[in-house]
Amino acid sequence: MAVKTPERSIIFVGHSYGGLVIKEALLKAQHLHSRRLVDILPQTKAIIFLGTPHAGSASISLSVKAAQLFHAFGLAPLPSIVEAIAHDSVELQDLHRQFEAISGHVRIVNFHEERETLGFWGLWSDFAVKKQSAMLDRPNAETIGLYTDHSGLNKFGERDSNYEMIRNKLIELVEAIIANARIGASVYSVPQKTDKFYTERRNLSDRLEEKLNKPLNGSDQVAHAVAISGLRGAGKTQLALRYVERHKLHYDPILWIDARSQETIRSSFQRCARDLKLLTETYSAMPNMAALRDDLAVRVVLSWLQNRNHLQDEWLVILDNVDDLNNGIRDVIPSGLRGSIIFTSRDIECAEVLPPGSQRLQVGIMEPSDAISFLLRHLNLNATEVPEDIHNLAQSICENLR
Repeated sequence: MAVKTPERSIIFVGHSYGGLVIKEALLKAQHLHSRRLVDILPQTKAIIFLGTPHAGSASISLSVKAAQLFHAFGLAPLPSIVEAIAHDSVELQDLHRQFEAISGHVRIVNFHEERETLGFWGLWSDFAVKKQSAMLDRPNAETIGLYTDHSGLNKFGERDSNYEMIRNKLIELVEAIIANARIGASVYSVPQKTDKFYTERRNLSDRLEEKLNKPLNGSDQVAHAVAISGLRGAGKTQLALRYVERHKLHYDPILWIDARSQETIRSSFQRCARDLKLLTETYSAMPNMAALRDDLAVRVVLSWLQNRNHLQDEWLVILDNVDDLNNGIRDVIPSGLRGSIIFTSRDIECAEVLPPGSQRLQVGIMEPSDAISFLLRHLNLNATEVPEDIHNLAQSICENLR
């Protein structure tokens, strides 16, 4: 993965247990801090699994081959691998759960065998990977059967119809990625940056990340939504900003709406519409408009977001400072199954305007260690390097302010 190619889109193809290697590798890539690996996950747009036993396999011969494959990549010793790839093993369930949590943006295509594989000298036959195990069941996944046995899923003769089906699906995925790509950079319509004195509260960042990976149960409006609430100055906006800065490659577009008033909402949608090239730079809103929902910029942006389909990138909209439910905010909540919403407000009850099942995150006062780091950073000091007397003085000040 070259550092100089940040916009690269990746499609992985994995046969049999090679598909599990792909899942494990993407999990490792997400957790590694190497700059050469950090962007692999968001740039992975699709995976084709050819007979991958997501729930394991009862085939002993296949398990042995898989153990050798995993061992070759140095992922685990042979005995533990054979146990881990048994049908419906705890290890495979954990792998599936972790992979689902990080790969919602990835389009999945499962191909499975429709003929049994012959055993030793043809004395027995069985499905090496049954259909139920080969299916990674999720809304944006496809499952396609091929009339071949397990080994035939990646071995083809001339003018083989199975080959043509896989080739055509691969071409379809590539064309979708090309159609989804824009000339130049992705749309990142966020007019501010994290404050240089912002002290990250890792626990809050991790919880926001976790909540934005949880789908909304029973909602057909958006895929994910989180309402961040807390007192003025608690760091709600900075928390949201830090998230979007870290996930520029996960979403396209990212749109920031200043929801303090009708005027700021209208102005934000005009900026977003221009950045999305839905309106020209010379467009100006009609004066004295009665309702936000009648603003052309609002209407074209909301319609564009709603019409995004599963072949296109996920989008993220941040509605910042929603403290007044009477300013028309209900009319500008975006919808669309490719979308996620972050919502910040001083009043947790304001979250009632979000879709049912939305996650909530309360931002309280700082932990003592975070408060000390914040104070010292304002003084251009590093909390881990200051003399003990300075650290104790900062601690005393923070305790008196609590």
